[in-house]
Amino acid sequence: MTVAPRIDAAGALARLEAARDARALPPRAADRCGRIIEALRRPVRVTILGVPGAGKRRLLDAFAGHAIAAGDTVLPTCQLAFGEAARTTATLADGATLTRDGLPDAALLGKGAVFLRIEAPLPALRRMSFLLVAAEGTAHDMRAALRWCAPRTDLALWCTRRFGDEERAFWSDGPEALKHHALLVQTDPDAPAVEGCAEAGFDGRYRVAPAADGTAGMLAGMEALFARLARDIDHALAEDLDAAMLFLNRFEPRPAAETADADDDSAPAPNRPADAGSPPADPGAAVAEPRRPADVTRLSRPFLYLRARARALLDRLADAEAQGGWAGDVLAHCTETTERLADLLEADAPDDVSGAALHRAVIEASELAVLLQLEGGEEQAREAATLLLQLREEFAQELAA
Repeated sequence: MTVAPRIDAAGALARLEAARDARALPPRAADRCGRIIEALRRPVRVTILGVPGAGKRRLLDAFAGHAIAAGDTVLPTCQLAFGEAARTTATLADGATLTRDGLPDAALLGKGAVFLRIEAPLPALRRMSFLLVAAEGTAHDMRAALRWCAPRTDLALWCTRRFGDEERAFWSDGPEALKHHALLVQTDPDAPAVEGCAEAGFDGRYRVAPAADGTAGMLAGMEALFARLARDIDHALAEDLDAAMLFLNRFEPRPAAETADADDDSAPAPNRPADAGSPPADPGAAVAEPRRPADVTRLSRPFLYLRARARALLDRLADAEAQGGWAGDVLAHCTETTERLADLLEADAPDDVSGAALHRAVIEASELAVLLQLEGGEEQAREAATLLLQLREEFAQELAA
């Protein structure tokens, strides 16, 4: 597969939007295009989680560089995002909203807001936004909070003092999507370092503590955490650009120079519609050979391989509820299967008409599987599994023809 030269985010967005606006994409590809566009446009969504008293508010203040709200008022769930000027929108318990210039003050917080959207002109917020999730420390509330924030999270920070058994249980029972990119942030300077972070599903552990001079909103150890977030954001952008390149290589219309041969009047064009003034076709002229049935012998080995891999996939999905990390395994399984299947088809049925058609379908499926694996997540894993099972049905239909 030819891969397009690397492009920057602005160039990728322009080309993806042009492909989308042309309205010539198949429905599945149009949906994929929209997802890649959204990922490139949107700042990385960082979610701050943890039980009450874990230091989430102080961590959010540290990211902002100052206190988000005056005093020690407990904040509800809130989002900190970029804005040209400071502004706060509060959602009240009855669904009404109030918008005020500036950061949240005591008067606004006193109205019983259940959610705050805080905008601030901080340069770092152009690359990342923060979601602080407030929840009671009960198992029911924590599980509900984790389920709610999972689809709104790109990178999770579990804020903790000691990460005891209760917190481990909350995190272990949480959605797998949160553990795709997660860091443990320990806020108790006197507590022993948390062990077993990798086994718990964290990519790393960072310790932060109140600044020695007591400066509000500042934490010692933030430099290392900021640097890690910057690296992760760069990596996420690179993955999104890889996905964009693969998509454009597959679906972007080719420049006119590459399709000149198709418009060359000297080249045979059996599928070109006749001009209005052309004479009627000769009834005695030869017609195109009808599509031949599949060559069962040549397609048997690829089909048997696909059938075995599909059966293994179904077994893996059946155990998904009881096992962690299933999404990554399924995505890798589907990508490996489609790539190997393409090799088998090319070797076993290179000249067979139906084999060539299936080969094209497998190539398209392989490219889509790579895109899904780059994105990661349970939704993408289910889509990749559906794609593989659809391929199995296509093979079965060809062999039954």
